[in-house]
Amino acid sequence: MIKKIQSRHWPAILLVAVILILAVVVVLNFQARTPAPEQADDKVAADLTLGSFEYTETRKGQKQWTIVADSAGYHKDQGRTRIVNPRVTFFNEEGESGNIFLSALHGEINTETRELEVWDDVRVESASGYTLTGERLLYDDARRLITSEEPVRILFDGFDVAGRGLRLNIDSRVLEIPQDVEAHIDGRLMERKTE
Repeated sequence: MIKKIQSRHWPAILLVAVILILAVVVVLNFQARTPAPEQADDKVAADLTLGSFEYTETRKGQKQWTIVADSAGYHKDQGRTRIVNPRVTFFNEEGESGNIFLSALHGEINTETRELEVWDDVRVESASGYTLTGERLLYDDARRLITSEEPVRILFDGFDVAGRGLRLNIDSRVLEIPQDVEAHIDGRLMERKTE
C-alpha cells in the first residue's frame, strides 16, 4: 500500500531533487572540460616540465646561442623540448653577443640535432636596427642558419620589405628573401615577383 506524501515532506523531496540535478550538471560540466589525451596540454603530457627554462648551446667552449623561456616540457620519446615564450640571443664566432635576438610565443628544440623551431608572433631584431617578423622560423645550429618557407617582413630605416621564404646566416649576417619580394623604400614601391 502506497502512503500519501504529506505536505511537510515536500520541502525535503524538493531539496533532494535540486541536489541530484546540481550533481548531474557538475559531473557533465566536468567531463566536457576534461581534454582528451590527444588534446591535452603539452606541459601536462611531458616527461619533465620546468616553470622557467634557460639553455646555452656551446661549441668548443664558445657560446653559440642562449634561450630563455617561461616554461618548458621535455618529451623523451620524441627527443624534443617544447617551450613557451622563447627569447634567443645568438653569439658570434668568438662567443660574444652577436646582436641578433629572436622571440616568439612558442618553440621546440630537437634535443638531438639542436635545431630550434619557433612560431606565432616571431620577431628577429638586430642591434643595427632591423626587425624581421614572421609566423614560423627554423634555426639550424649546424649551419648557423635561420630559415623559413613562410611570409616574412623586414623593417629597417625607411625600408619595408616583404616576401616569402628566408635565409639568414648568423655569422655573415647575409639575409635572403627568395620569393614574391615587395619593397617600399621611403614610401615608393619596388617589387620582384618570382614563381
